[in-house]
Amino acid sequence: MINIHFIVPYPELEIKVNRIFQDHPQSSKLHKTVSIMSGDFEFGNGHIPIDQPCDVIIARGYAASQVRHNQTHIPVIELPITGYDVFNSLYTTIQRFHPQRIALIGSFSSACTRMNLSGIFGCEIHAFSPRSAGEIDAALEAAIEHGCDIVIGVYSIHLRAIEYHIPSLVIEVSEEAIMEAIDNAVRAAELRQSEREKTEVTKVVLQSVKDGFLYVNPQRRITMLNHAAERLYHGPLSTLVGCRIDEVFPFVKSDLATVLSGTEIPNQLYKMDAEADYLAAYQPVWVGAKLVGVIVNLQNVATVQQNETQVRKKLSDKGLRAKYNFSDIIYRSKAMEQLVQTAQKYAEVSSNILIVGETGTGKELMAQSIHNHSSRELAPFVAINCATLPENLLESELFGHVEGAFTGTVKGGKIGLFELANNGTLFLDEISEIPLSFQSKLLRALQENEIRRVGDNRVISIDVRVIAATNKNLKNLVDQGLFRRDLLYRLEILKLYIPPLRRRQEDIILLFRHFLGQYNQSFGGVISEISPQALYLLENAPFSGNIRELKNVAERLSVNCKGQGYVGEQEMREALSPRDVENEERPSSFLLHSPEDEQQRIENALQECGYNQSRAARLLGINRSTLWRKMQKYHLS
Repeated sequence: MINIHFIVPYPELEIKVNRIFQDHPQSSKLHKTVSIMSGDFEFGNGHIPIDQPCDVIIARGYAASQVRHNQTHIPVIELPITGYDVFNSLYTTIQRFHPQRIALIGSFSSACTRMNLSGIFGCEIHAFSPRSAGEIDAALEAAIEHGCDIVIGVYSIHLRAIEYHIPSLVIEVSEEAIMEAIDNAVRAAELRQSEREKTEVTKVVLQSVKDGFLYVNPQRRITMLNHAAERLYHGPLSTLVGCRIDEVFPFVKSDLATVLSGTEIPNQLYKMDAEADYLAAYQPVWVGAKLVGVIVNLQNVATVQQNETQVRKKLSDKGLRAKYNFSDIIYRSKAMEQLVQTAQKYAEVSSNILIVGETGTGKELMAQSIHNHSSRELAPFVAINCATLPENLLESELFGHVEGAFTGTVKGGKIGLFELANNGTLFLDEISEIPLSFQSKLLRALQENEIRRVGDNRVISIDVRVIAATNKNLKNLVDQGLFRRDLLYRLEILKLYIPPLRRRQEDIILLFRHFLGQYNQSFGGVISEISPQALYLLENAPFSGNIRELKNVAERLSVNCKGQGYVGEQEMREALSPRDVENEERPSSFLLHSPEDEQQRIENALQECGYNQSRAARLLGINRSTLWRKMQKYHLS
């Protein structure tokens, strides 16, 4: 809702204002309050109270000026006295009273003196422009001296004219002027709401950044900062706003003068105290040709070094070799057989590959198999999960950096992952999580086969095969503006789709027995028998987590059934659907029935749905491909 406060200049206008509000096209989202001002307020005397919160105020003449002065945080839309209103009042006066001389009194009168109104209306018209309530009397007395028969003015003039016993007419506000004022008020309120939203978004973004950010005006005073800056300062934000930044952080003094002259400074190292070093970057802010301030980015060097150490440790723990081969991919399905054959063909060339598939389908296993089946098998296989790296470290980790490029660099600099993978394979997992701002740099590396370390001017040639993987639809991300189309084309020169486990049911039992055998060996148990009902439940489970989830089920059963050596229907049911806080009792479905009545249930469902396979599959609670296989099995097609 938009709350509009309308200050009505005279009581009779309230009815017209209410009707126009009711007829307004956007009346459903408008909430109005109306207050009637007394005559003196029209000339700025006294105080006009705004008792209820509102988004915008509509007022006229001196009242609008008074409200602007008192309510500086609320937009004020002025309801003007238009030339049409003045002409209409003059015409009405002449038709009703046939005067010889007319007095126009009000702020609008100065404009009227420049017009030959007397010649237009055929009578003498004298204009007076009082600037305050005290000058109204003088204007009225002057009108009497000029022999004016009637006074035309705003409502306050009308009230005072009555005291002088002079006939008067109030200049009425036209419906068009009221409608236009309401339209302007709606636009002003919507613009104000939009600015509020932008301000709140800016605040949230600013406070979510872990680096210290400060905005400094040209007078070097801090006007905005986030909580990270507060922690660096070890003091409350309220004490920093309005302070000179060089008094709070003295080390920035010399460089700030350079930035205020319009020069950007990327990374400067300072020692703030005996315990901490800080890295500062300065970015001047321009509005057109005018420098309006400086953004200062502060980072604790120890924190930067700690983040880099953690990232490097995770990368080094992965190693630089591929452990798996195509022989490690276990399958029986035709879909996987075709996929492996295609992947083996792709391994024979060095084109980039994009592997897509749901979480847990084994994308890295496929990438390692391709590497070990290629001519690059003796070269490094470097894997990185793009989602684990913060944006400010991504470029350094992929391309490396030279010594002194930023705080915490090791002596001699650091080699990047592209260089580590030279002559080998670089596996970029979760490629969809790479920030849009970095994608252009990655694209250039793939196009030119060369990289440049951070802080270095030297270009390094590389020979790296890139295999990327994602569980998201990159084309959808391109349409949403979250992924570069040209980068997608560069990555998916060759493309592999790993189907989810629910679409390759014939692989489920084979994989399960393989994993169960591994866990039997690890845990020292022997599970030698699995009931047909248990296998049926396993084969028809949805497995939203795919092979990773199936592996968990095998591990769960190898622990729970270790002593009995047998997996029955109940044990399998519990392993597939462990009790959860929000789902202790699972509803019965097609998949929980024994195989004995399966054929009959399928026949009944097909008959009920008029042999519409899509509807029958939904009725049975299975997907259409599963229904088709069952129909083939029982010769129901």
